[in-house]
Amino acid sequence: MKFLLDEHVSPKVAEILRGKEIDAINVPIDLIGATDYEILSWAASQNRCVITANIADFSALSELFFKENRKHTGVLCVQGSIPARRFELLAETIVEYVESHPNDVYEYLFDFISQDYTHGPNP
Repeated sequence: MKFLLDEHVSPKVAEILRGKEIDAINVPIDLIGATDYEILSWAASQNRCVITANIADFSALSELFFKENRKHTGVLCVQGSIPARRFELLAETIVEYVESHPNDVYEYLFDFISQDYTHGPNP
């Protein structure tokens, strides 16, 4: 499972994940300030699932991609129960998600993680 961490997610989280052998990168420098559409498009081209707290925008984008028959490799939404400065907590929650979903992500995945739980894909 490969991840692209949205701009608001600290590079420290990606660093922690890579230390746990999870392929995670932050938005590349040339995409800083890009639209969410461009971020999701780039992530799709790299087979990366986007990790974001921007639930509303990425939910709408996921639906738009589906309607346009544009594939993406998933969006994993960080709910507000994980404070942005709790790098270890966010990283551990992502690790828990990866461990509970060993079959990788799939097209149009849209799921949530929070401090209290992780759960499987939406029905």
